[in-house]
Amino acid sequence: MDKIFHPDNPVMRFLTWFCNMMYINILFILTSIPIITIGASLSGMYTCCMKLIRGEESYIWKDFFKAFKENFKQATLLWLVALILCGIWFGNLYILFHMLGGNMVYLQIPIWILLFITFSILLYAFPLLSQYENSTKQLVKNAILLAIANFPTTLMLLVIHLIPVFYCAFSLENVIRAASVLCFFGFALIAFVSSFFINHILKKLEDDKDEAFSQK
Repeated sequence: MDKIFHPDNPVMRFLTWFCNMMYINILFILTSIPIITIGASLSGMYTCCMKLIRGEESYIWKDFFKAFKENFKQATLLWLVALILCGIWFGNLYILFHMLGGNMVYLQIPIWILLFITFSILLYAFPLLSQYENSTKQLVKNAILLAIANFPTTLMLLVIHLIPVFYCAFSLENVIRAASVLCFFGFALIAFVSSFFINHILKKLEDDKDEAFSQK
């Protein structure tokens, strides 16, 4: 009986991990409600996920809000700029598709490329922000370099983030199911899976002692 509840038991390790995912997810959702704070919330969530991935001692509440507070200005600026840019790109797509007709499809290609670039930067920017001290300019530059240098991983991460969107596109029932999973532990799970691959990339850079990636 004692073996079942031993911390090193695979079942107990999974349950601990699962509870951590739910805990991180709840903190992320609650701190994201104002919308403007989503950037700082992402920073807190990636900080916790990275610590779990790296096997570092982690106190979810303390680590989350420490990162939330320390990165608030930089993360909020990054998030708001990204939100504005995405609004512009999607606004242009709406105009091209609904107002100019299907014969203008080729004009959508540059907009989709800009959206791809924006999302690719965001995939790396918030994990980087949670781990390293850089100016916003250097942060974006590093995110761009990582997205290009690890293009297959970038594509995979984009697919992972878009799975809920594709799933919701088929029916209203799928929307309800996806929303339930996301509210339960889904956001943290996506961040955790992304952190696994991004951490692998960052560990290589840290081993090479790249000065652009000076850890906090």
